[in-house]
Amino acid sequence: MAIEQIFGDAYRTILKATIPAGTSVPPHCATSDAFLIVSRGTAVLDFQVRQVTLTEGTTFLIPESREHALQVLDDFEAYIVLAGGGKISWKHPEHEEKLGKKSILASS
Repeated sequence: MAIEQIFGDAYRTILKATIPAGTSVPPHCATSDAFLIVSRGTAVLDFQVRQVTLTEGTTFLIPESREHALQVLDDFEAYIVLAGGGKISWKHPEHEEKLGKKSILASS
């Protein structure tokens, strides 16, 4: 799993997520609204109260601080647009350590 910053300035941060099939991404949220653009694969976004299936070509807005998890069904690639300085925040800090701080933060 890799979530890497590909662009960032004072106004926006763009991440590229590449996640293999079968991966369960643990609960997390973003420090700003997150606009997703799915470029490949299939995944289920789980908000606990509802689930959304994401497929190639899907765009989706996740509100700031809205906790969610992700179950990847097919090799998945998406672009995530955050506000400048936005980052991913993990529900349990050990996930950040386990997955590698550099690869999961939108900004260090």
